[in-house]
Amino acid sequence: MSLIVNIENYSLTEYQKQIVKVVYDEIKPVILSIIEELKQIDINNVSPEDISKKIFIIVTTCIKIIEKTKVNNKKIDGGDKKQIVLELGKIIINTEIDNTSITDIINPIYDTLAEDVLETVIDVSSQVNTEVKKGCLIMFVKLKEKISQCIS
Repeated sequence: MSLIVNIENYSLTEYQKQIVKVVYDEIKPVILSIIEELKQIDINNVSPEDISKKIFIIVTTCIKIIEKTKVNNKKIDGGDKKQIVLELGKIIINTEIDNTSITDIINPIYDTLAEDVLETVIDVSSQVNTEVKKGCLIMFVKLKEKISQCIS
């Protein structure tokens, strides 16, 4: 595994780069097995579907870590999160896989899929969160009614 994380060639602000430096070491062990599998790709017999699945895991892992990351006890802005997640996945791939023949195969697939994966996950989680909030609100209203009946 690499000890040097090169983030200078990515379109991140200094603020975003600082966040990447902080979370990189937390993300790396979580996706180590995926990276190891990507390192073993047979470049003469590439399975885009298999690479796509691994990219999905990398992006969603980055989302989970960035979503729980706070700077000065504040959540990271949505635009920053999106940019960080997209670039972080690419940074991990290019830093941890030193075989450019493999990264030359993975990067175009990543560039094609990563943003769509991110947007889909955001959309799904937004819908789930909205429904959970509605369900909880209804549950608390019903609970309040029952407690009021018991007290009366």
